[in-house]
Amino acid sequence: MRHIAIGIAAALGLGLGAAAAYEKDADKDEVKAEAEVTAEDLLAADVEMGAEGYAQDCSGCHATPARIMRGVEGDTPEEQALWLEGFLPDHYAPEAEMRAAIIAYMLAD
Repeated sequence: MRHIAIGIAAALGLGLGAAAAYEKDADKDEVKAEAEVTAEDLLAADVEMGAEGYAQDCSGCHATPARIMRGVEGDTPEEQALWLEGFLPDHYAPEAEMRAAIIAYMLAD
């Protein structure tokens, strides 16, 4: 990626600082694209793995998913999955695969 950014900057007559800025912005876009997850992805995750993850990481404070789901926003499972995906990374569920599995488990109940 760096060589492309330098080539673009050179073609435009810009310095290496511009190439670095371009590269940084392009990297952000790639990370953002990789991070985007759909409700379908979340609902298709491994429910069994989610049950194990919930038991291990969540049940100490949250006895059942049903009690949590009362406070989750959204009228459809898809909306609820996306809401949970927005909330859980900052609530002790930073790892994407396990988070998706826990979401699938919570919505399967």
